[in-house]
Amino acid sequence: IMRTLLVKRLESSFYAFKQSLNRLSKAIDNMLKMIEDNRIFIAPDLDINKLLEEEWSYDQIEAKINEKGGNNREFTTDAFDDKFYELLKEDRKKIQDLCQRWNEVTTDPKLIEFSEKIKTEFFDEKKNPSAKLVIFSESKETAEELSGKLQEIGEHKILTVSADNRQAVE
Repeated sequence: IMRTLLVKRLESSFYAFKQSLNRLSKAIDNMLKMIEDNRIFIAPDLDINKLLEEEWSYDQIEAKINEKGGNNREFTTDAFDDKFYELLKEDRKKIQDLCQRWNEVTTDPKLIEFSEKIKTEFFDEKKNPSAKLVIFSESKETAEELSGKLQEIGEHKILTVSADNRQAVE
C-alpha cells in the first residue's frame, strides 16, 4: 500500500513525494518509540502520529482511544512477532536513506515545464481567450506548491481550493 501511495505522490510532484517520505520516516520513528515504551497504539479512527507530534502523552492518547472505542486499541509488544521491531528498524534505514537522497534533489522537471507553459502557452489569447486556467490535483501539497509557483510568476490571480479552505472560498 505504501509503495502505491509513494508512486502516486512521485507522479504528483517531487515536493509531495518528499513530504510523504518525511511523514513515513516520522511514523516509523513513532512506532519504534512506542514499541520501546511497550505502549503501541493502533487507531484507524485517530491520527496517532499527529497526536504525538502535538506532544500528547500516552495517557492522553489512551483516554482518547477509550473515548473513541471501535477498532482503536492499545497493545503491548507481546501482541507482535519478535521480528517486527528489527524489520521496522531496517525499514527506517531504507526510508532515511531515501529521504537523504531526495533532499539533494532541488529541481522538479515537471514543475519547470509547467512554469514555462504558464509563461508561453496556457494564457495565449488565441488558445485561451478567457485567460482562466483550472488545475486539478489529488495532492493538496502539489496544489499548494503550484499555487506558490504561480504567485512567484505573479501575472495572474490564483485561487487554491482544498478540503481545508473549501467553505471559506465558496
